[in-house]
Amino acid sequence: MARVAAAGRPAFWSVRTDPAVVATAGVGLILAFLALYPTAMLFYGSVSDAPLGVPGHLTLAHYRAAYGDPNTYRMIGNSFVFASGAAAISLVVAGLLAWITMRTDAPGRALFELVAVVPNVLPPLLTATAWVLLLSPRIGLINVVAQRV
Repeated sequence: MARVAAAGRPAFWSVRTDPAVVATAGVGLILAFLALYPTAMLFYGSVSDAPLGVPGHLTLAHYRAAYGDPNTYRMIGNSFVFASGAAAISLVVAGLLAWITMRTDAPGRALFELVAVVPNVLPPLLTATAWVLLLSPRIGLINVVAQRV
């Protein structure tokens, strides 16, 4: 019976000393620091009664003030309504564009495919802000043009 040498796994330290692994770990550590440090400082500032950098006591007074205010719950409700409306409108528009591009021989199907990608490129809040400004009663470009007609 012949013996075949099985391919062995590399030694533990040889994998860790691979330059690609070291570079990836270094970049990962830097990105983790850049993401976690500001988050930790934000959390610490929310539970401290003194400005950042000044010694203070830990407290939940800021949370009590925020969640004790009735306007907080109104804002949460407004955010829910905004998100629900945006999701419903997105679903209808996406379904319509998908149906036009995949199930019909409509002229300009390539344009619809391009238009379907635009929401992924532009942040939704930026788009919503742009529409609010365009439709503003006093300074909105669309309303100014409509009033002159």
